[in-house]
Amino acid sequence: MIKKSPVKTVKRYFRVDRTAIGLMRFIFEGYEGIAGITTIAPAAGVVELFIAPGCETDVNEILMDIQRWIHMEPLEAPLLEDPLQKMNSGDDAS
Repeated sequence: MIKKSPVKTVKRYFRVDRTAIGLMRFIFEGYEGIAGITTIAPAAGVVELFIAPGCETDVNEILMDIQRWIHMEPLEAPLLEDPLQKMNSGDDAS
């Protein structure tokens, strides 16, 4: 019996205008099951895109189309905490 290695969801990260996060979510919800989107850092506009296995080409085409209306900056790694929230919290020890 040949064992297939599990196919993993692809994760991609982007910085977008925070006012466009809802639009991106709406667009990807319209393509049911192709990708999900979650907000990592709302104030900074950082989102994580979960791309279903085998859907990378379709998602890339959608992203190319979306970029006509929304400025998107690809990120190499996720921003784990919202830098604006940290600055505004006043928890600095300095």
